[in-house]
Amino acid sequence: MSFVRALAATRELLSTESSQGDSSESTAIDVCYLGNVSYDNRVDNPDAYNFCLVPNGGVDAVFFAAMSILVMCLVVPRWDALMTLIVGAVYEAFAYTYNLGHFSNASALWLGMRPADIFVYIFLPPFLLDLAVRINWYVLKRMLIGVLFMAFVMVISACILFIPFMLDALGLKASGWTAIDAALFGATIASTDAAAVASCLHAGGAPEILAVILEGESLFNDASSLTLFEIFHELILEGHSE
Repeated sequence: MSFVRALAATRELLSTESSQGDSSESTAIDVCYLGNVSYDNRVDNPDAYNFCLVPNGGVDAVFFAAMSILVMCLVVPRWDALMTLIVGAVYEAFAYTYNLGHFSNASALWLGMRPADIFVYIFLPPFLLDLAVRINWYVLKRMLIGVLFMAFVMVISACILFIPFMLDALGLKASGWTAIDAALFGATIASTDAAAVASCLHAGGAPEILAVILEGESLFNDASSLTLFEIFHELILEGHSE
């Protein structure tokens, strides 16, 4: 049920994006301002699906990044990406459920970063550059057709398959979801990250061709999923503006 509520919240946010405009931002500011936000007094901001940020608490963003680096330094190298993901999920679960002071505010800072595209511009280019430099180019050329098929055709297929699954299997059609809404959500999760799996394959002595296929697919699938997301997002906004 929490998964369905999260999906409903996503659609509601998208459907009201073009109509609320500055009024929603002013409402969010009023809620946080009148709530007397502090580390001891956490205030929920329902319009932003997040908690209000603590004034003068921007240093917590660096604190959150430092914890991520610390986790990656402490765990075994072959499991660093996977363990960072698991620790991050557990951390967010506790930070959201309980008021952990600086810990919770650090999470709210990253989740409430505006514009949200800053995540793509800051984190994605260094990751793709590192992956492109380390990949075996000669093996990638041999497997390029298969890599492109997985990165584009499979991502598009996943978006299409999400439409009947979400509308019929999950029953979201009764909540007002459309095929474009389901495809938009599919585009956000269709792009897989094989970094953790590829590192395990390298450490375990698996065939290099298998790791190159996964890493090569990761190089291209971000572009396909981002393009699909922008297309479906614009279609939704145009539908609500009519």
